[in-house]
Amino acid sequence: MASGKSWAELFDDTYGPCGIPSMGFRNPASLSTPAPNPDGTLDFSGISYPATIDGDMSAVPETDNPMIEAGLFTNVTDYGKILLMHLRGGACGDARVLSEDAVERMREDRVLAYGSTKDQMKLILTGGDERSVDRALDLAGYGLGWWIDRADPGVFADPGAYGSNAWIDLDLGYGAFVAVEGKVIHSADMLPAGVVDSTRAIFEGAAD
Repeated sequence: MASGKSWAELFDDTYGPCGIPSMGFRNPASLSTPAPNPDGTLDFSGISYPATIDGDMSAVPETDNPMIEAGLFTNVTDYGKILLMHLRGGACGDARVLSEDAVERMREDRVLAYGSTKDQMKLILTGGDERSVDRALDLAGYGLGWWIDRADPGVFADPGAYGSNAWIDLDLGYGAFVAVEGKVIHSADMLPAGVVDSTRAIFEGAAD
């Protein structure tokens, strides 16, 4: 990297003020292998959380080349602090972690001008419940780290490769993270009249 620092050092320098001791990156790709689709692409919906990890990060080999996608390990408390930072415009307590402009830029639909990610998402979600897939396809917009809900402005999601899901709702001012040790398709199953919608109904009721 241009800074001469490792990814772990840059991550700690940036997000250290948030107090997230459980959070870091490894490379679990060597512990799971996706199956091929008939067209030769990889079936990422079939990647399961590596059973050999069993919640113990010491079971994942340390590496100087972490996976930025699917390589984060954390607990719900520390991930919640990152969601709160986004809701507060880039601040963790009194510390400025990201600029407000950076936070807003991450939520801009960068792919909108170039078409859609729906075809690729359909491949990834192969085998999922039809209603779940249709709802997931609403999240075809993408910024930087956030999938953008084009059907529900103000909602941004970050589904994980192993089924976990995080989202923020700017209109209602809350964020949520559901930790799952499963497959990416499980995060899609949370979307239609499920965890996401049920959670939103709770906050809408509280607002009334």
